[in-house]
Amino acid sequence: MVDAFRKMAKIVVVIARTLASKGRYVFLISIILFLLSTIFKVSVPFYFAYVISQLQLHGEIHIALILGYAVLFLLIRGLEEFRFGFYVYFEQLFQKNLSLHLLQHFYKIPLRHLESEATSEYAIHSERGLSGIRQFLYNATFFLFPLSLEIIVLLTVLCIKISVLLSLIVALFVGVLIFMTYHFGSYINELQKKWYKTAGQNFAIFTESLSAYQTIRGYGAEGWIINRYKDAVLHFIIQVLTSVRPAILLGILQAIIIATIMALVTFSVLQKPLSIEEKIPLLVLANGLTIQIISPLIQFAGAYRELLHGISASAPLIDLLDVPQTNAKISHRFDKKSQSIILEQVNIRYDDALLIAVPY
Repeated sequence: MVDAFRKMAKIVVVIARTLASKGRYVFLISIILFLLSTIFKVSVPFYFAYVISQLQLHGEIHIALILGYAVLFLLIRGLEEFRFGFYVYFEQLFQKNLSLHLLQHFYKIPLRHLESEATSEYAIHSERGLSGIRQFLYNATFFLFPLSLEIIVLLTVLCIKISVLLSLIVALFVGVLIFMTYHFGSYINELQKKWYKTAGQNFAIFTESLSAYQTIRGYGAEGWIINRYKDAVLHFIIQVLTSVRPAILLGILQAIIIATIMALVTFSVLQKPLSIEEKIPLLVLANGLTIQIISPLIQFAGAYRELLHGISASAPLIDLLDVPQTNAKISHRFDKKSQSIILEQVNIRYDDALLIAVPY
């Protein structure tokens, strides 16, 4: 867990470093629009419960209440679309800045580090790293944060309107769900790391097989290279299937917990000693807030896995950006008389052993 938070902190630092002022403003606008849409979304069950209570009280609904209900959904939809547009724009700015930062850094990395992996693997690390950072940022900002807010609102309403005990029980079930998702997700994440590494190695085998086609044909080794790649792909498929099994089990357990929460909330409202006029609006409010978090809770495992996936996928890229830089250019001057280049302060090293030193 500490390692996951450390990687999250590194991702945040990378985002902050690569964002220009324009990108920060665009991201801030998308966050503000998202907060407004979330507030309006949470208020929908309260407004609908109020409409039901007015219907029971007066026997009819004023047209303004119906129009207000429609306007509320229109505001939510409009704010979501504007938020999405600003966030897509921010993603493009972020990807451009991070790609340029990566290129500038890449050409200053020591050669002995660059030669430790194939060039194709660095390309894979870069592409997946960018995608992983986007996944992390999107799921953390636009899924886990609003889900937390909606759960807090639900527990507060259950505590005030129904009972403290029901609020504590629902909080316990939600906590069990989060705890279970975290541990299953961490295990699945470790399995994913293995097949991501295997996928990179398989891609390197495939590209190198294509680039060395003349040698392979010259030695008549077509069958050998095909079998080698086939075995590598089968190994990759087995690793993927191994990571899918715990995800299926998690989904089943998650469905049982959510069904239990729904049953407890509905039963508690129906058993509360209230009049029908009071019970129906409360039932609408409690079920509305509960239903509102059902879909995010069902998707929580997937969103959390994507968050961890983003951390795992971005780790090689962040590690690459953490590699200390070296001087990319040797100091020199051009001597016009001899028409030659004179090098200054040149040290030729192999790891930590100094072989040649040329003073200026």
